[in-house]
Amino acid sequence: MLVRVMKKIGKIAGTISGLALLASMAFGESGKIYLPVKGEVSLDAPITPNGHFTWKEAVVDGVPSSYKQVENIVETAQVMEGVRRYFGNKPIKVNSWYRSEESNSKLANAASRSQHLDGKAVDFVVIGVPSSEVYKRLDQDLNWQGGLGKYTGRTHIDTRNYKARWTN
Repeated sequence: MLVRVMKKIGKIAGTISGLALLASMAFGESGKIYLPVKGEVSLDAPITPNGHFTWKEAVVDGVPSSYKQVENIVETAQVMEGVRRYFGNKPIKVNSWYRSEESNSKLANAASRSQHLDGKAVDFVVIGVPSSEVYKRLDQDLNWQGGLGKYTGRTHIDTRNYKARWTN
């Protein structure tokens, strides 16, 4: 019964995207969420087959409510797997991935049309590599064609369809 309720909540999660995650944890079914396209998934499941990034990392700031957001998260996970390989398979700490409108609006400097809202962006740290070096290598060595931002202590990458750069 609870699983059916969670599926319904997941389907209407547009403005209450975090509710499905919170409700599942509150009712003892922690570790599972309902996603469009995927259905019920474990938070500990890798986003891509044999991948290093989990749904838990991607949905900390909200649960996606559309098929496109889920597809974008999967595409972005593939990019992040490539970033991890490029840096010698060093672990990567995800600071922020998908954000609900509500989560995004609470951040002081978040763009109102942030790529995070579509599941297309990740703020991250490559363990043991300064963020300035991560930014430089992704920009110069790989000539990344999407968005790339350099912040103090973290790097932003996104899969927009044009090249964008910024530092903060």
